[in-house]
Amino acid sequence: MSNKSAFGSTARKAIGFLILAAVAIFLFSAVVGAVIGFIKLLLAIGLVIAVAVGVVWVLRKL
Repeated sequence: MSNKSAFGSTARKAIGFLILAAVAIFLFSAVVGAVIGFIKLLLAIGLVIAVAVGVVWVLRKL
């Protein structure tokens, strides 16, 4: 049984496009979230290093 109506074919293509768009948006948000998380990790490590350097500097001044 094949679907020969023009609407059925168009509707099937539209549903496929919507599913593809939803998956693309999900993957894009996952990648952006991972990149932002990595940047936040680097900033946190930099902050810890800066505080450690500051503590060492203060202790040497005493």
